[in-house]
Amino acid sequence: MIAANFAGRLAGPGADVLAVARAVSAAPPPPQAPGRSDLLLDGLAAHYNQGYAAAVPMLPRALTAFGGGAMPARKAGALTELPLALSRGV
Repeated sequence: MIAANFAGRLAGPGADVLAVARAVSAAPPPPQAPGRSDLLLDGLAAHYNQGYAAAVPMLPRALTAFGGGAMPARKAGALTELPLALSRGV
């Protein structure tokens, strides 16, 4: 979804952020309890598909999940920047 958002209007047919958000929402839930990336992806998809109000209950849970545990340095980087950017709007 980040790549589709970044590509913006340059994305090919069916690869724009709204198409990706629709595909995310149509996908089956994960077999295990959703992880922090799942929560973030669902919140972003809700934001694009249904608007800000639909995402408000979901995105704080995702942000809490990212901040609630230690992340190995090798997995940090962009994964820590995205939740921080989202926290400005929630």
